[in-house]
Amino acid sequence: MVQVIIPYIRQESQGNELELAIAGWIRHFKEDFRLTVIGDHHPCVEQFGSRVDFLGRLRTFQYECPEQYVAHIDIERKVRAFLDEHPDLDLFVMTSDDTYPVRDFTMDDIRVPAWRMTNMPRIESSANWWVLDMSKTHELLRQMSLPEYGYVLHQPRVYEAGPYRAIQDYFHMTETSFVMEDLYFNIVRPLAKRLDLSQKDRRWRFLIDFGLTKPKKGDLEKLVSEYDPIFLNNGVEGWSQELEDYLRERYKLL
Repeated sequence: MVQVIIPYIRQESQGNELELAIAGWIRHFKEDFRLTVIGDHHPCVEQFGSRVDFLGRLRTFQYECPEQYVAHIDIERKVRAFLDEHPDLDLFVMTSDDTYPVRDFTMDDIRVPAWRMTNMPRIESSANWWVLDMSKTHELLRQMSLPEYGYVLHQPRVYEAGPYRAIQDYFHMTETSFVMEDLYFNIVRPLAKRLDLSQKDRRWRFLIDFGLTKPKKGDLEKLVSEYDPIFLNNGVEGWSQELEDYLRERYKLL
């Protein structure tokens, strides 16, 4: 059985993202799997029956980790809590509450890590914690003479539990923030096959992301018809009621 996890903070969610994400996995992931939501409870967890369960964990706040990107530390603490509950777990898939499957897929479709950029320049100062974490992570990879592929695409990622724990421990990632995707795949799989999604046309056949643009229903229908992606994703500014309505209709949710 495949284990899928979603670290979750209810206050950071837009609309009914979690419900829609879970519905998409149940409808389109053609594997025997269990999905666990880690963090804040949401009533939608119970509506999906035995395939979805819940592990409650408190949110991490900025005052607990000054000078670090709290979102990354919060995720790593939730994942570690889950791994500690399942010490014999070999493999798991991590996804998010704002990533929605829109066509059928299997483990073969997500097992190969996909990258979007390489060789991020060093940034000494920024008001954006995310940018600083990316820069800090890639500087670390440079110091270790490792590849510098950027694997952040908001796509589901397949991890081996043992190496994941080892990287968390070595870099103290429940206290110090780094970009786990880029550390894990560049350290654990530096020479392995990887999927090049640096070009938009190729990327959108895998995942269409709405980071800053709120999609209209007509645009959604056109893009999904043209590119036939496996996933849709929205950022905070990319969520729209029309996106939610489109997915709710597609998943046949009332």
